[in-house]
Amino acid sequence: MNNFPYIIAGLPQLALDFESRKSSFDSLVNTIYINCSKEDQKIIDWLLFGLKEENLTHHFYRILKKLNNPFMNEFFEYDLMLRNIKVAFLSRKYKGAEPEFIGDSFVIEHLKSSKAPDFGLGMVMDGASRIFQIMEMSDLLEREQQLDLLRWNKANDICLFRLFDINVILCFILKAAITERWNKLDKAEGAIFLNKLIEELRSTKNI
Repeated sequence: MNNFPYIIAGLPQLALDFESRKSSFDSLVNTIYINCSKEDQKIIDWLLFGLKEENLTHHFYRILKKLNNPFMNEFFEYDLMLRNIKVAFLSRKYKGAEPEFIGDSFVIEHLKSSKAPDFGLGMVMDGASRIFQIMEMSDLLEREQQLDLLRWNKANDICLFRLFDINVILCFILKAAITERWNKLDKAEGAIFLNKLIEELRSTKNI
C-alpha cells in the first residue's frame, strides 16, 4: 500500500530542510523514495534519469510510453517540444547545420518546413508566442531561467486537480531538481525558485 498522504504531507518540511541545507537534493529524494512502492520507485528512477540531458534519447521516450504515467508522459512531451524548438531556433539564428529533432509530431513538421519567424506555430499551438519571446532573449542565463519557469508551470498544470498520488510526488521532485540546478548556476536565482516552491506548498489545499 502506498504512503502518498504521509509523503505529501511531509513535503513542506522537506522543502524547508532543503532551504536550510539540512538536506541535499539526493537525501530529499531518498526520503521520498524509501516510502514508495517498488513500482513507484521505478517511475522516480526514470524521472531522475530523464532529468539528465544526455539521457534524452529516442530510447528514453519509447520507455515513457511503456510506463504509462500521466506526469511523465505529459511533462517530457512538453520538455521535448521546448528542446526541439530551441534546436530549430538556434540553428536558424546562427545558420548552423540542419537540426536533428527527436520524436515525430506536428511541431516538428512545422519546424522542418515553415519559414515564418515562429515556424508557423503561433497559430496552432498555445503558448508559442511566449516561447519565442524567451528564445529571443539576449541574456542566456535569463533565457534558461524562463524556460525552466515554463517547465515548472507545466508540472503544476499537470497536477492541478490531483491530490494524493505519485504524480504530485513526481512534480515536487522535478521542481526540487530545477531549484538545485539554479542553486548551482546562480545562488540568487536558486533562492527565487526555492521560495516559490515553499510558498506553493504552504498555500496548496492539497496538503
